[in-house]
Amino acid sequence: MDSDLVLLLLVTGVCLGVLAWSGRKRFPLRIGVGNFFRRKTQVAIVVAGLLIGTAIVTSSFVIQSTFGFTIRSAVFRSLDAVDETIFVASPDGTQLSFPIQVFHNLDANRSRMADVADLAPRYQIGGAIIDNNSQLFEPTANVIGFDSDHDLGSFIRSDGTPWNGSGINLTEAIINEELSDAIEADVGDALLIQMGGPFGPAILNVTVTEVVQDRGRGAWIDGQNLFVRLETLQAALQDPGAINTIMVANVGGPTEGYLRSDAVVQQIERLLPFPPSFTISKVKADTIRIATEDVDQLSQVFILLSFFTIVAGVLLIVNIFVMLAEERKGEMGVARALGMRRANLVQSFASEGLLYALMSSLVGTFTGLLVAAVILWASPRGSPPGFGGTPLASQWTGSALSTGSRFGS
Repeated sequence: MDSDLVLLLLVTGVCLGVLAWSGRKRFPLRIGVGNFFRRKTQVAIVVAGLLIGTAIVTSSFVIQSTFGFTIRSAVFRSLDAVDETIFVASPDGTQLSFPIQVFHNLDANRSRMADVADLAPRYQIGGAIIDNNSQLFEPTANVIGFDSDHDLGSFIRSDGTPWNGSGINLTEAIINEELSDAIEADVGDALLIQMGGPFGPAILNVTVTEVVQDRGRGAWIDGQNLFVRLETLQAALQDPGAINTIMVANVGGPTEGYLRSDAVVQQIERLLPFPPSFTISKVKADTIRIATEDVDQLSQVFILLSFFTIVAGVLLIVNIFVMLAEERKGEMGVARALGMRRANLVQSFASEGLLYALMSSLVGTFTGLLVAAVILWASPRGSPPGFGGTPLASQWTGSALSTGSRFGS
């Protein structure tokens, strides 16, 4: 059974049990409810003291939900339609080139890969780029040779229109906004690209034909990206007919396809040649998993601190009700003199306390949302490191709020 459901049933059972015990004789319940609604200032003070624990727990769960949402948004933005990559790894960690025929064989057998939606060949390599106009230099750019007829997703032009990159000639290049900002390049600028290819250093001269947004293909791995035609990069590297990466998009789209990664790996493995030894990286699924584990550890720290707050809140609750009992000594003495039993007094206090708990739980839940929003707003630049600039925006679910409310109550 789901832990949230167990907690809900437990809290509901306790509340109903207190209500049934206090209401066996209606007058203790009526006295408790009457005290709650008659003493408004006292209610406000007590609820303010009790809601702290609920607010802290709720804010912890909201922060956890926000981090989880932000991670997924950042991964979906930086990888777009790509769910897996296929490559041959060298001992030093670089990617070796292989014949493009490997891609064509996989593409011809798409009917045997039920969970694969599309495939694309690429040649990707690191390079240093100099803008001949601004004379600015970027040493760690990604140079990507792509086939516009097969590549996954789309570029997003500056006006917001999608484009598959077709129509550029052999001496033209597409750059993303991040690279454009780094070297102050614009359409028409001449760029000099220096690369370390498989057969030694290589140089490529191109002209910028389009600056695309850091979305879609342009956002690839949150890098400073330059795209040229596949044959242009092959010629510059003196590696005709070769690629070094096959991109895979799964059935289910950019936000759901990664859930099929295990099945896709099995379907592709049996169709790859050997040798060489290919690696199939579940890049989207693994990135989400690792980042989620890191965020879960951070969230557990918040939640652990929240439980210390709850322990302090329990002591506060005891003190508050001791204070209430001291304040009402005379009232309780009169009630006892009129024949009210000790058990009936306890029942009236229990019913009044139940209303305090429910009110503080409700108010504390929304206070927790405010606390979480303040913490997220105060985060450095509104975005944690490694999220690729994806801003933190407060996200919560009904489950997170109800869990925080039940823990706090």
